[in-house]
Amino acid sequence: MASTQSLQASVERFYAQGINAIDIAESLASFDDTTPSKTVRAFMDANGFDVVGVRREGLVAGYVTRVTMTGATCGESMIEFAPQSVMPATAPVFEVIQLLDERREIFVMVLGSVGGIITREDVAKPPVRMWLFGAVTMLEMAFNRLLESRFPDDSWKDEISEARIAKAQALQTERARTGETVPLIECLYFSDKATILFKNPEIRELFGIPSRARARKVTADLKRLRDNLAHSGDILTHGWETLVRISGVVDLLPQLISMA
Repeated sequence: MASTQSLQASVERFYAQGINAIDIAESLASFDDTTPSKTVRAFMDANGFDVVGVRREGLVAGYVTRVTMTGATCGESMIEFAPQSVMPATAPVFEVIQLLDERREIFVMVLGSVGGIITREDVAKPPVRMWLFGAVTMLEMAFNRLLESRFPDDSWKDEISEARIAKAQALQTERARTGETVPLIECLYFSDKATILFKNPEIRELFGIPSRARARKVTADLKRLRDNLAHSGDILTHGWETLVRISGVVDLLPQLISMA
């Protein structure tokens, strides 16, 4: 197994060099501010767009939405970009997800001008799904480190039921049949690892979990997200809060690893 320093370096690279805003942004269609609103609306209806950019003197200066476009021209209804709604193309995906928790859409700077748009639906794209699965995997590796350091000699067995231990032992036996020799801790289910660790107030606090009761729901949500990512399931309809939590946890992974 890699050293703690090596694992932490991998986490930091993953955190800093993962998917960026430009990798998932869609091009922002735009119109001159003198364009009649009915023309813009017809375009939006034909393409299923809810937001388009508005150009003034050749540059995208703001945007209109299907709901707010009430003037004769799109420029009359233009909404200027709020500074907090615009991100650089190189912004990491965890920052994108955090901002989307506050706004319906965010805009992306491309070559010095707003040229892209990201909505929550874009978070379901393959690059982000791969990044999220990587984040969950790194989280599970950190869980393994913590369990090994805080529960030597498999003393974590005292923290879960005999039935859960039996499942881990069955998986260990099955892997042994295929020639794999792995410690029992690596055969624990992800949810079992989280259940054990979230009993610790220090670790719950790191994750922003106020109580053990809340920890049970967070554990179930993390398991559901992991399963949906692994099996191409829906990660947006019932999992947005968990996505936001995972994107925030990536920032905490080096600290979590250092606790081992």
